Amino acid sequence: MTIEEMIKDFEEQRGKIRGEISEIEDALKARQEQLLRLGGAIEGLRLAEKNLDDSAVPADAEVVK
Repeated sequence: MTIEEMIKDFEEQRGKIRGEISEIEDALKARQEQLLRLGGAIEGLRLAEKNLDDSAVPADAEVVK
């Protein structure tokens, strides 16, 4: 294999790897966004659950400390 052939081969490999990296980065960004949405959903459900628990106590109930 000549030097020119090796250069061409390496450039092709580099291009393929760049493409793969770009795809991986896009997939990672999508998963990070999904993670943030799930975290928000969990917090929203926790707040809703807390509000349900708080509303279950009658307003005139005596608070015991």
